[in-house]
Amino acid sequence: MTKFEFYESIARNPRFTEYQQRKARVLWLLMAAFLGYYFALLIGAAYFRPLFASIVFGNMNVGMLFALSQYLFAGAVAMYYAHYMKQVDASMQEVIDAQPQF
Repeated sequence: MTKFEFYESIARNPRFTEYQQRKARVLWLLMAAFLGYYFALLIGAAYFRPLFASIVFGNMNVGMLFALSQYLFAGAVAMYYAHYMKQVDASMQEVIDAQPQF
């Protein structure tokens, strides 16, 4: 078996394609969640100006805190993605290990 045939047999494996589809679905969901959170800041700053201008403490207002929270949200999305991909990578490795070697 050549390397090409080996990789082709992995690509045809139904478990492998299922894992690829699950990975793509999670990526799209995480991207949609992040974009929704990102645009919430823009929409809030444009249409809810009195709320976003409300002082929380000192010179900090709700808009600034919301903008800072985007870093935390992005970090949480990245951590979830890394955790999820460890599981998917382990599952994909099982599929690769089950294939006859070239």
